[in-house]
Amino acid sequence: MNSSIILVERLSILAYPFGMRAFILSTLVLPFLASFATASEPQAFYESQIRPLLSEHCYRCHSEQAKKLKGDLKLDKSDGLKKVVVAGKPDESAIIQAVRRDHKDVPAMPPEKPLTKEQIATLVDWVKQGAFIPADSSPRAKEDLAAAKARWPFAKVPTVTVPPVRNAEWPRTDIDRFIIAKLEAKQLAPVGDAEKRTLLRRATFDLIGLPPTPEEVEAFEKDTSATAFEKVLDRLLASPHYGERWGRHWMDVVRYSDTAGDNSDFPIPQMVKYRDWIIDSLNRDLPYDRFVQEQIAGDLIPGGSEDERQQRVIATGYLANARRFGSTVPDYPWHLTIEDTIDNLGRAFLGLTVNCARCHDHKFDPVSTADYYALYGFFASTRYPWPGIELEQRQRDLVVFAPPDVLKNTVANRDKLSKELSAEIDQLKQSKKLTEDKKKQAEIQKQVDTLTAKKKKELDVPLPFPTAYAVAEAKPEDVHIQLKGDPKKPGEKVRRRFLEVLGGTPLPADEKASGRLTLAKWITSPENPLFARVMVNRVWLHHFGRGLVATPNDFGKQGTAPTHPELLDYL
Repeated sequence: MNSSIILVERLSILAYPFGMRAFILSTLVLPFLASFATASEPQAFYESQIRPLLSEHCYRCHSEQAKKLKGDLKLDKSDGLKKVVVAGKPDESAIIQAVRRDHKDVPAMPPEKPLTKEQIATLVDWVKQGAFIPADSSPRAKEDLAAAKARWPFAKVPTVTVPPVRNAEWPRTDIDRFIIAKLEAKQLAPVGDAEKRTLLRRATFDLIGLPPTPEEVEAFEKDTSATAFEKVLDRLLASPHYGERWGRHWMDVVRYSDTAGDNSDFPIPQMVKYRDWIIDSLNRDLPYDRFVQEQIAGDLIPGGSEDERQQRVIATGYLANARRFGSTVPDYPWHLTIEDTIDNLGRAFLGLTVNCARCHDHKFDPVSTADYYALYGFFASTRYPWPGIELEQRQRDLVVFAPPDVLKNTVANRDKLSKELSAEIDQLKQSKKLTEDKKKQAEIQKQVDTLTAKKKKELDVPLPFPTAYAVAEAKPEDVHIQLKGDPKKPGEKVRRRFLEVLGGTPLPADEKASGRLTLAKWITSPENPLFARVMVNRVWLHHFGRGLVATPNDFGKQGTAPTHPELLDYL
């Protein structure tokens, strides 16, 4: 779609903070000229899952640093890894045969203690996905923070000057001038304008995901006014289908699901409320900074009516929807759910693979392990809801919407009944022990079973109030670095703060809560250059199929450089 079709200059509405619909409208511009590059998901998976596993269990004997190299095999080098992997074929890969310990010609590894089923499954997934191996596996020198802050994309968004162009007749907006300047630099000419019917179809599919009706096509073709296309855009942006279409894009970014994602993959019927909140927020033009703040800390934002408060709580379904793992209860791996939270938060709002620093300083970007655990503390201070799991098939810790006194009385009555039933059950069990009459014992056991079933039923019945799959405050705490990502190996304690490369501001000493609202404000601050850059790029991506940065979740060194950095900064 030719950007010259845009008839009215609307760039002023991008002033911070901006409305979502205004933001979308401002970026309906020319076809995109950049080359496309694959995303860095394989690298991220290797750095966050495979390298730490190899480091902990293999490098002692199979690395450059090994005191005594075994088998002349260095798994910290790409050549060494390639010797033991057949991409896409785990059954034929020596490393998989070794950790499975079931191949007569391949030594069992690690020799002392086998890997867990989960660790083996991670290696198998890596091989199935093509076994990404970095060209250079050697440790990288930590980038100087001052140098990193001066490098795009961490540098402050500058005031961008619109470039001069030779063909002054073609541009109709300043965005056009950025486009044609790049074309002219490569000695290319712009394509012709799209036909009105084609333009209408593109705009309609882009904004509401549906084709225009024959009547809409006919009306647009007959409208010869200077504002014909602007009227089309206003109509589409006012459509409820707009929120549905662009809400889908957002749900893909935040990995929306209405199941838990663990072994049991329990359904979460309350998640539909978060989906509806996304759609409604887009349709009512909630400013993007507020849109993000409510998802990170809506439960901590004061003011408004009770309905508005409940909607802000529902917005934290973003955090609550972090993936669950495994099938056990007492030793549930919360550190993995928090890692999923940090992983998505970094990619969605900052375009950074922050979770790569869980086990070691990031190998490519200026994100340290201390940065990771500084963020970890915010979510360790947060109560996540329990979706149900294989060994505990019921929800708990959801947010209940009820007057505090009514809720308190209801819970107290339920607890009282539970205690009474427990006491009665214990008394019957004691009576059973004191009698030797087999028939009497059977009768007592039947009573015990009946009361146990009644107690379970009482506990399993949800409270008679609306609930939201959302987060709440827990005991606020700073956390220790987990050495090599292992929560059983605590290191230095880290104060909750923002990433150093983005200011590193620590949470105030007198903060009594989790600090999520402060974190949300740091992320959405105009002083954070990544926040707007990442979202501008996503909008461009969903209109034209490719972002100005082709790796929308990775603006770091392993991502691709922007093809039009000045245009992106201008937007």
